[in-house]
Amino acid sequence: MEMCAMLRITRSQRQDRAEFRLEGKLTGPWVAELETALSGEAAVRVCLLMGDVTYVDGAGVALLKELCERGVRIVERSQFVAALLEVNES
Repeated sequence: MEMCAMLRITRSQRQDRAEFRLEGKLTGPWVAELETALSGEAAVRVCLLMGDVTYVDGAGVALLKELCERGVRIVERSQFVAALLEVNES
């Protein structure tokens, strides 16, 4: 039986910003789940900690790009995520 790839989203508050630690795969329904988790947050006060993200599909990359354009900062990114964002920025 094939297991569905999961994404864990953990929110913490750090002084003037909200940090969201992501762990797992940003794919399929988890893209919408991340969008929902971030709704209501001021984008310029949000940091995504993505060091433990192992895979991002096309919809996930599109969301990350949109979030960056709105002012969300992506920190602690894995080499995989950094490469994806670099490729998609050009």
